[in-house]
Amino acid sequence: MGDAPFEADLHIHTVRSRDAHIEPRDLVAAAKGLGLFAIAVTDHNTVAGVREVVSLAHGQDLLVVPGVEVSSRDGHVLALGVSEDITAGLSADETIRLIEDLGGLAIAAHPGRVYTGLHDDVIKESGFRAVEVANGHSSKRLNRAARRLAAGLGTATTGGSDAHFLGEVGNCRTAFPTAPADVEGVLEAVRAREVQAVGEGMGPGAQLGLQAKMAARWVARGGRRM
Repeated sequence: MGDAPFEADLHIHTVRSRDAHIEPRDLVAAAKGLGLFAIAVTDHNTVAGVREVVSLAHGQDLLVVPGVEVSSRDGHVLALGVSEDITAGLSADETIRLIEDLGGLAIAAHPGRVYTGLHDDVIKESGFRAVEVANGHSSKRLNRAARRLAAGLGTATTGGSDAHFLGEVGNCRTAFPTAPADVEGVLEAVRAREVQAVGEGMGPGAQLGLQAKMAARWVARGGRRM
């Protein structure tokens, strides 16, 4: 990848996600401060936050990849390169087809995570082009397992912080050998497996705290996935 790869955070939530606390203006400033060349805005089941981040990033030498984290009935799916909402509650197969019909890239988000992660058998059977193997909210163990899964399937891999709070932005990243000039260039680099996922994930203490929060939110939602 070279001594100084170009890095992007391909999984970030703004206040448009009900469980996130990142204001778009703060996100742009944080990404610039971290030296990222690109970020993906992937709010839960809505692209409402994308347009504001794109506007704020204009002239800032920061590429904003439009996206959404779709709650399929099998688990969460990242849709990169789409600027419209994807129907939630469908199967992983149906969700992938909708994303690809829009020219986007479907990524298996944080595999194996309780409540919201896709199970390995679903990922194997659904034909994902890419698997998220470095997620800032997943444990190191889950991220290692995701890497093994992706290696066995021969799929592309990505990394993203899954940030819900500003200080989490950039905790996990995707490294590119060169900086693509546009969104399609980002997607093509991932599809061609030219990128490398960077980051390990959470240690045991931080993971226990996050799991407790997730469990509480799951109960508050009546057992429904975000």
